[in-house]
Amino acid sequence: MSEAPLEDGNALPDERLKVLFAYCHRTLVLETRVALTLGMLGGLTNDQIAGALRVPPAIVAARLAGARAKIRKAGIPFGVPRDGSLPERLAALLATVYLIFNAADAGDGQLAAEAIRLGRMLAELLPDESEVHGLLALMLLNDGRRTSRYRHGELVLLDDQERNPWDRERVAEGEQHLARARARYGRGA
Repeated sequence: MSEAPLEDGNALPDERLKVLFAYCHRTLVLETRVALTLGMLGGLTNDQIAGALRVPPAIVAARLAGARAKIRKAGIPFGVPRDGSLPERLAALLATVYLIFNAADAGDGQLAAEAIRLGRMLAELLPDESEVHGLLALMLLNDGRRTSRYRHGELVLLDDQERNPWDRERVAEGEQHLARARARYGRGA
């Protein structure tokens, strides 16, 4: 598989994005993609990843070692695929980013912020991909309501949420990306 540079010849805006596309190769199972990404993005230890995925640390360690070996052995390239595999790899990448966002959903939001940052980079890199804008909208809208979504550790339904603490800027940005997703629906690669 060949990876061509972006149209303007520049490198990806963030080296981590190159790695994420490699981590989301079809030969790696979703749980492994998520584990690799949690380690890379969040700097989580194997024990922390194991806790997030609810599996023993030994399984996480084995998955990560096996995945890294598979990436090296198969020569999986780092970068945005330009050979027709972009839709498949992008779908895997978006699923992984969303799982990371959800892993942080009830927490302090550090991983959620990283997932949103990656979503923004993907939206800039692939502006005509409706799925990218749709995911970014979903994350922004949920994150904008983060302070109202839980009460005493329990999920609060939208109709019952206190709206004053919402991050209005984040909600507005989410609505903009939702509109972009709707406008581009069916026109993405």
